[in-house]
Amino acid sequence: MAVGGSARITRLTSGNQWRFFRALSRASRGLAITWMGLIVARGLLPIALVLAIGDVVTSVDDSGDVTRGLIVVAIVFTLAQILAAVHTQVSVNLGDRMSTYLQDQLLDATLTPDGLRHMESSELTDRLAVAQDFDTGRSAPPMDISIGIIAGGLVEFVFALGQMGVLASYRWWVALLIGSAWISTHWILRDSANSSRLDVRVQSAQRQSEYTYRLAVDPPAAKEIRLFGLSEWSVAQFAENCRQLVDLRWQAMRLREKPIVWAIVV
Repeated sequence: MAVGGSARITRLTSGNQWRFFRALSRASRGLAITWMGLIVARGLLPIALVLAIGDVVTSVDDSGDVTRGLIVVAIVFTLAQILAAVHTQVSVNLGDRMSTYLQDQLLDATLTPDGLRHMESSELTDRLAVAQDFDTGRSAPPMDISIGIIAGGLVEFVFALGQMGVLASYRWWVALLIGSAWISTHWILRDSANSSRLDVRVQSAQRQSEYTYRLAVDPPAAKEIRLFGLSEWSVAQFAENCRQLVDLRWQAMRLREKPIVWAIVV
């Protein structure tokens, strides 16, 4: 039994989510701890605001003193506004540190093996083209923006968990019912969260589109392209590769329509 539990824990901690958080900690432990602490604080502050407002309403109904309640409401509301701005800046700084850390990892992966034979592998170059997207931002926001988006989703997750806790203090069965429906949508959409970025066709199309883009904008290659009259060919190749990339991701999105519909129904 202990072996089975240990295997489940190992499988859980080896997931991409935990690898992401470990990478954040390695990029900047201080910023990562601050970032996660702000996620918890921002997720719980709206609940504290609701409870504080409820306390003020109760004091008004009982003809009691509302001064303490109003002070608490003002403090919580002010903190919610301030922490949002602070969290945004922390996310940007952490994203920059994360980008630098990932660039170092890519350099280690390409420079550690002896020679250049490994760089001749088309599979490796395809994966490198996809891996560099965190910095180029061609098919997704760059890391300094992505960290803020991830933080917003995690804040909402903490807020929802807090709401379930408050609701359970009034009617446990209502919290269980609503919480089960909410968690089930995450379970149904667990496959839709997996990106098609590891698809071989997506990797190849992204690498080729990046290659033709660099041909057009990098000065040495761009000079040769214009000298030999290949501008239209370069633009056509870039458009074709980008169109193929969009088509492949659209197909992946269509495959995820069924779980999304079931999540909406629940």
